[in-house]
Amino acid sequence: MPTITRQRITGSTSNVITFWPSTSCRLREQAVFIENVGNLVCPASFDLGQHLNVTLLSTPEGHDKPAKYPVMFRAADLVVITKADLMQVLGDFDPAYATSCLRQLASQSPVLEVSARSGSGLPEWLDWIGGELARVRRGTDPAKKISGDAA
Repeated sequence: MPTITRQRITGSTSNVITFWPSTSCRLREQAVFIENVGNLVCPASFDLGQHLNVTLLSTPEGHDKPAKYPVMFRAADLVVITKADLMQVLGDFDPAYATSCLRQLASQSPVLEVSARSGSGLPEWLDWIGGELARVRRGTDPAKKISGDAA
């Protein structure tokens, strides 16, 4: 499945959404990743038929994003702190503070720190995805059951 990019225009807002197939990672299950390209305000308000929401928190953007964009982080099933290797260089990103902001939103979502450069956290990230795909396929959570699967 090729990568597909679409622009979604709703009222006065426009979001670019990219659909990524899982063929390039080590997942045993097939999945499509829907990436919002733009901001953290609008995407949480739209239902795109997704089974899970993962919010990426980039270290250069700051550890205060959960407090600034509560809707997006409250909707997250997982928060991935990206570019974790930059924490040492930047010196002003505190993952504990970011997690505290998340918990103040009454979110119990797991938080993973990932660095594509060093590879740290990537096995845990892929294991989480694989586990969630298997759980959805088994129908453990009927609200998130993949349509078309046998009951």
